[in-house]
Amino acid sequence: MAPEFFMDKVKGMVGLMVESTITLLKSWENRIASEGGIADIKIGDDLRDLSADVISRACFGSSYGKGKEIFITLEALKQVMSKKNILFGIPSFR
Repeated sequence: MAPEFFMDKVKGMVGLMVESTITLLKSWENRIASEGGIADIKIGDDLRDLSADVISRACFGSSYGKGKEIFITLEALKQVMSKKNILFGIPSFR
């Protein structure tokens, strides 16, 4: 098992997971309150951001707001790498 997933390390990350989750829940509460008690919440986007926040805090010691540039760059890289490329059709470039 990778050292970052040893039980004592994971236990130490619970606090930052809770902090990130509370921040997300407060943003949902504010959105619901500002929209009159009913809000359309895009869970997928928010949970992706929550995951990125937890990873950023655990790995880099910063919140998602500070480490957002890394995740934007990774998303752009994923988009570029998923596009078909003419070189993939050339046998010697596989």
